[in-house]
Order: sequence, then structure tokens, then C-alpha cells
Amino acid sequence: NYSKKISSLTSFLKKDSHFPLNEEALRQFHQLKEEITISPILSHFDPSLATIVATDASDYALGAVLSQISDSGKYPIAFDIHKLLPA
Repeated sequence: NYSKKISSLTSFLKKDSHFPLNEEALRQFHQLKEEITISPILSHFDPSLATIVATDASDYALGAVLSQISDSGKYPIAFDIHKLLPA
């Protein structure tokens, strides 16, 4: 759900975007920074382990996570998020 949480920040990626950050974008930046630092750390891919690909889609974004299961639990290998453009 990171793409929804950073929707105000992605507007700054546009070619003609203007700074400074507004309050909502700044709040989202700090929230995202905190969540990323406490989220599980990515692991290296191990071809001998079971692999899971989980996807999610909505009207505004697509997301996916590649995970693996080891004896000590399920660990993320990679994340991908794409914000969709309005039609």
C-alpha cells in the first residue's frame, strides 16, 4: 500500500512540478521513511527455497512482492510499485 501512502509525493516527479513540499507531502515523506526503516530487510534470492509472487492492483496503482520461505520464516526479496496515470 505504499503507492497510496505516497500519492502526494509522486506529483513532485512530474517535469513541471514546483517546490516547496506541502504539509501532506511532508507528512507522507516522514511516514514512509519511518515505515521503510522498520519494514523487513530484503534478503538475497536463494534458488533452493520456495518462492512466492504476490500482486495487487487498484484503480490508481500496481504492486508486487517477491518473497521466499525458509525454515525461519517468509522474507521479502524484491518490491515493485507503479502508479497508474489517469485515462
